[in-house]
Amino acid sequence: MLASSHWHQCGEILYVHEGQSIVVLNNHIHPICKGILFFFQPYQLHQVYAEVPDTPNEKNIFYVYPIVMDRYLEAFLHRRAFFSGLGENGRNRCCFCFNF
Repeated sequence: MLASSHWHQCGEILYVHEGQSIVVLNNHIHPICKGILFFFQPYQLHQVYAEVPDTPNEKNIFYVYPIVMDRYLEAFLHRRAFFSGLGENGRNRCCFCFNF
């Protein structure tokens, strides 16, 4: 497995299309697979382990600055409140599962 421990000045959204990986966040191990979306808060240390080459990993990573997103979401109050809540310190929910 390959791992990289890192953080960003902005938030990171990671969506997994295919493959299996492991995320270590706040001393918790989160197995991730197809349909999982993670949100990492700005400056939040995290590790992403990719199982290579047995299972190819296809994922998208988006970097977002909360202050910029807040301006774009002004017209969408519920989405704005949800996104603002993701960036709060101590927020426990960082992983979301989707079945597309």
